[in-house]
Amino acid sequence: MILILLLIFAEQVELKTELIEKSYKKLTIGDPFEIRLNIKYPSQADVSEPFIDSLGPFVILEKKNKVIQERGYVENQYQIKLAAFQTGTLKLPEFKVLYKEKDRIDTIYSNTPKIEIESILSQNKKDINDIKGLERFPNYLYIYIAGILIGLAVLGYFGRRLIKKFKRAKESVVPPAPPWIEALVAIDNIPVQDWLKKGWWKKYYYTLSEILKRYLERRFEFCAVEQTTTEILRNLRQRKIAQYNEFGDFFRVADRVKYARYVPGPEESARAIEQVKELINKTRPVETEEVKS
Repeated sequence: MILILLLIFAEQVELKTELIEKSYKKLTIGDPFEIRLNIKYPSQADVSEPFIDSLGPFVILEKKNKVIQERGYVENQYQIKLAAFQTGTLKLPEFKVLYKEKDRIDTIYSNTPKIEIESILSQNKKDINDIKGLERFPNYLYIYIAGILIGLAVLGYFGRRLIKKFKRAKESVVPPAPPWIEALVAIDNIPVQDWLKKGWWKKYYYTLSEILKRYLERRFEFCAVEQTTTEILRNLRQRKIAQYNEFGDFFRVADRVKYARYVPGPEESARAIEQVKELINKTRPVETEEVKS
């Protein structure tokens, strides 16, 4: 009976990815394009934020989000700007959401539309016509010189195009910030007062825990984003992280809020964001000054 109810609920949760047509005509490596990710579910449903296991050959450049509520349903609309760094027919990343029905937690997967990424040099570019045969001339030196000059001109033309394309592709990719800087900036962008005022405890704690997991994954190089609290704490203990128990305290409270319907008080919620910042600052590398001779 529980399985039947779960299947009926799953059908009510819609997760769909579609390409925005105006943004992806004749794409080459590094060119930005946009997709739209829609998540629709009943307003009483317990549904997580979307996430992905791997971006593959893609990189996310920008993400916007708006929420629409009407007639007992909630629709989260995400507009995401991406770029690809591999040619050919590519599948877009598979987005996932978690939803909870009674004691069961299940996953819904988005579709994966395909997109065509062309080489920087278009396949439709016609080759340069062969040089027509010349009348015999006693001095062939001029013919050789003319051929070399034409070859150099052709190489220079395509070389300039390649340099410009690669320069644009390089400029469009922003090198990642250090994990502690990325995490602290992400925390500062959370609209804390707005979410707490609206009672969005799950969204608040889910966002904090995902930021902290990504920080741990980049800082200590293990797959924290995809692991449970138990697995994360085991990895921290193996790496002899002094703040092992403090990380455990935060993740256990976050799990209770996300999955056990625990509602924290205002003071506890306000402390949570400071607790995460403190854990990041305690485990970031220690900056040492060079000793001047």
